[in-house]
Parts: sequence; structure tokens; C-alpha cells
Amino acid sequence: MKSNMKKFVIVLASIMAASFLIAFAILYTTGGITAVTVSSSQIKSQEFFNADEVNQIVIGVVNTDVNVIPVVDKELGIDFYGNIATNLTAGKPELVTDLKNGVLTISISYPKTITFGLINMANLYLDVYVPNNYSKDIKVSTVSGNLNIKKFSIENFNFKSISGYLKADSLSAKNLIIETTSGEVNLNGVEGKINADTISGEITAVLKSFNNDLSIKTVSGEVNLSLPGSSAFKFKLGSVSGNIANEFGSKITFTDSNNLEGSVGEGAFNITIKTISGSIKITKE
Repeated sequence: MKSNMKKFVIVLASIMAASFLIAFAILYTTGGITAVTVSSSQIKSQEFFNADEVNQIVIGVVNTDVNVIPVVDKELGIDFYGNIATNLTAGKPELVTDLKNGVLTISISYPKTITFGLINMANLYLDVYVPNNYSKDIKVSTVSGNLNIKKFSIENFNFKSISGYLKADSLSAKNLIIETTSGEVNLNGVEGKINADTISGEITAVLKSFNNDLSIKTVSGEVNLSLPGSSAFKFKLGSVSGNIANEFGSKITFTDSNNLEGSVGEGAFNITIKTISGSIKITKE
């Protein structure tokens, strides 16, 4: 039986290897794959929009770091720049924008040619200059790209990333929704209802005030939460493999080796933090 299974695995692996070789040969002979000399070049492009016409900013990028920067201006400006070393004979990453029905979509178009050799687009940046009185929605998604955002008071903030960190300073929003895979989250001076979910990523949050529910879930990531000393709240904390610490004097309603539940003062808002392989720490600011 084991011998038959071993033979089956060998045959399956051989078929897969042959399939890849055939596909490679077809792409190469049809021009889908080309071997060319690596060259370096710079990328820089700009666009501007009337911010009064924008109700939602939607950003989606790959291999590009994003900075959302407040400015004293009526225009919303976009800068896409950086260096690229590639063996593509034609085509470079290009800034693509679209404003329709109040939704400004910002993305980067990448060459779709399959190439044989080196492609390095690691030094690309997207700076989005937004009037500091903008108060609508900002939604950002990245793959291998970080986001820095600061000093905004908006309706809704949404960040989703694979292999990218989030750094938000002095950000206020009614709702903050954060989803990351393999990326740290650093929130400093943040206000609003927070719902954060990470896989393999630490979350550090320093709240300017606590007047909303907060929910954090991590897989393989610590959670460090700092609240104003006067905060009052109910809490449910759970960690499968990690320590739980709460600096606030509290009334404990349930505890076991993995969970701690209770309340601080007469707060009406809830803190729910669950981790797998990650410690939980709540401190006073």
C-alpha cells in the first residue's frame, strides 16, 4: 500500500513538472516570455482633483507604499513616483485614477507580460495629498505595501493588507475597520469604533479617548492597548497561548487559564480582544 502511494506521488509530481515545462515552452515560443537586459528608470506622474467632488477615496496598490497627507488646499493631489529595475521591454507601472459618482479610485496598473529574468518594483511610492478638512471615507488596500496616514477626522476608515503595515497618527473616524495578513498595526492618538483582525501581526493602539466599542482579533500577534486613565468599560480578553494583563482596577466576573472578563467602572462600551499565540496588555495612558 505504501509502495503504491509512493509511486502515485512520484507520478503526480512528474505530471506537474511536465505541465509547467510545457506551459513555459508555449509562452516562450509565442512571445509570452522574453529574456531581455535589465534596465533602471524613474517613474513620476501627478494628477489633481477638486476635493469638493469627492465623497470616498479608494486606493488599491501592489508593491507600493502609500502616504495619505493632510494639506491646506482645496485640491486633492496624487503623486506616484519611484525607481524601477526591470527586464520588461515595454510598459511600466502607471497611475490610474477615476472619479465617478463621488468615488475617487486610485490604483496602479502593472505590466502584464510574463518575463524571464529580474523584476524589481520595490521602491515605488504613492502620496495622496488630501485637504485637512476632508471628512468623508478613506479606503486603502495593499499587497506588499505600507500605509501612513495622519491628522484626519473622517466618517469611515478601512484598511486591508497582505504583507504591509499600517501607521495611523491622530486619526479620528466613526468606524475603523482593519484587516491584515503578515503586517503590524500601529495606531497612535486614534478615536472611533475599532474593529481589527490580523494574522501574524502585532497591534499597538494608543487611544485619545474611549467612547466606542473595540474589537481586536489576532493570530500569532500581541495586542498592546493604551487608554486614558479615566476610561470605564466592560472587557472580554482571551488568549490561547499568551499572558493577559490589565492595569486598570477592575471587577472580575469570569476567569480561567485563557480568559479574563469583567468591568472597569460603569462604562457602557465593550472591549473584546482575542488572540492565538499572542499576549494581551491593557495599560493606562
